Amino acid sequence: MTGLIKSDGLLLMRISLVRVSSMLMALPNISTLLTMSKMGPRR
Repeated sequence: MTGLIKSDGLLLMRISLVRVSSMLMALPNISTLLTMSKMGPRR
């Protein structure tokens, strides 16, 4: 049982890390999209 719990904890840690990394990677993309949408109508 302890082994399963440990593996589950590692999986949760990995999933949370992936979510955080994806969020951080998405932030610059969102900012660029916002700037592009703002610059678009001006042209």
